[in-house]
Amino acid sequence: MEKTILIDDIPVLFKRRKGSKNMRLYVRKGQACLSMPWYVLNMTGERFVRAHMVWLKEQLKQSAPSRTFQDGQDICLLGTPLRIQWVGGTKTGEKDGVLSVGGEACHLHRRVSDYIKRQTLAYIEKKAAEYAGRPLGHIQLRDTHSRWGSCSAQGHLSFCWRLGLAPLFVLDYVIAHEVTHLSEMNHSYRFWQKVKAINPDVARAKRWLATNGHTLH
Repeated sequence: MEKTILIDDIPVLFKRRKGSKNMRLYVRKGQACLSMPWYVLNMTGERFVRAHMVWLKEQLKQSAPSRTFQDGQDICLLGTPLRIQWVGGTKTGEKDGVLSVGGEACHLHRRVSDYIKRQTLAYIEKKAAEYAGRPLGHIQLRDTHSRWGSCSAQGHLSFCWRLGLAPLFVLDYVIAHEVTHLSEMNHSYRFWQKVKAINPDVARAKRWLATNGHTLH
C-alpha cells in the first residue's frame, strides 16, 4: 500500500511492505520514498523522516531533475495557460495566450525563466502584503528543491520561483503559510488556524503539492 504524505512541504511516498522489518528512506527520480513494515503507523514514519531531514534535503537537491523551457511548450503561469513561442528581436511578453520570447534562440530558457521569476515575485509581493495587511520587504525567490517557502527569524520571506507554474490556489497557500510565520514561528494548532483564516484552501493545496509538486522542477 502506498500513500504520499507532505512532511515540512516535502512529499514523501510511504510504501508499506509485508516482508519488511525496518524503515528505509531513499530518493528515486527526485521522489522521496519511505519503505516501511505494513504495521508501522504514519506518525512513526513521519518522525523517522524528520530525524533524517538534513540528509533527505541534500539527496533531493542532488537528484532534482532539470526542467528546460522550449519553443512550442505549453505552460501555466500564475493560472494563465501560455504557449512559449520564440520570435526573436523583441522583448519577452505575453498576449492572447502566447508568451513571445525575444533574443537569440539559445537564450530562450533563460529568458522564459527570468520572465516567470519577475511575474511571480510581483504577484507574491502583492499577495503577501494583502495577507499581512501591510507592505512587506525582504521577499526573494530561490530555486529550492526541498522547500517551497521559508521565513527567517528576521522576518525575511523566501519562495521557490517555480511556484509561479503551479495553480494559484497552491501559490496562495504557500504565501499564506510563510506570512503566518511572521507571527507564529512554529507549526502549532494556533499557526494552522491562522493560515486557514487567511486562506481556507490549505488541504487541497497540500494534496496538490504532495501529488504534483515534483513536476514543477
